[in-house]
Amino acid sequence: MRKFLFAVAIVIGMLGLAISTTAQVTDYSLLLQSGKIVPEENLSKLNGESPLLRKSIFNGKAYLTLQFYSPPTEAKKAELRAAGIELLDYLPRLSFTAAVREPVSVASLRGFGVRSVLVLEGLQKTIPSLLQQDVPAYAVKHSGYADVDIVLYENIAESIIREALQPLDATIVRNTAVFRMVTVRVPQQQVAALTDLPFV
Repeated sequence: MRKFLFAVAIVIGMLGLAISTTAQVTDYSLLLQSGKIVPEENLSKLNGESPLLRKSIFNGKAYLTLQFYSPPTEAKKAELRAAGIELLDYLPRLSFTAAVREPVSVASLRGFGVRSVLVLEGLQKTIPSLLQQDVPAYAVKHSGYADVDIVLYENIAESIIREALQPLDATIVRNTAVFRMVTVRVPQQQVAALTDLPFV
């Protein structure tokens, strides 16, 4: 009888572990500073010309957030890299920011186990008050402008960034390449436009 109860306890324990593991794998919540979202499983709706992908492109690459069905192994990351898909920063859960070489192949993404493709919105990249032009006093070094630190997906030549900032009347104050961080002086009414740039 004791052996039977012990066997039942083992089976129940294994079932509990399996259920727990499954629950962890299938929790696709993306945890951002602005809050938690569950990205849509959207690859079936995308193609290379989808507006979502087109607006993410800058200087020959699409800057995206990719969510996977399961964590990619180091070997899988190497395969992704060889296919022109560079995984950059991890975002919980199961997601990475990524630089994807043009043209973007949705079929390749699907083959690598990508569940969802996202382009982060301005509200998901910065604090809401900045988007409402509520700029802290310490960030105002020049009247009407805000000095803001932007973190790039990956390092980009300063000359290319400078050219992209010109339409916003924004300038580079400091480039800290080791942290992929650029301090930009931007008109306060253009902060939202700055966060919409694909490489930010």
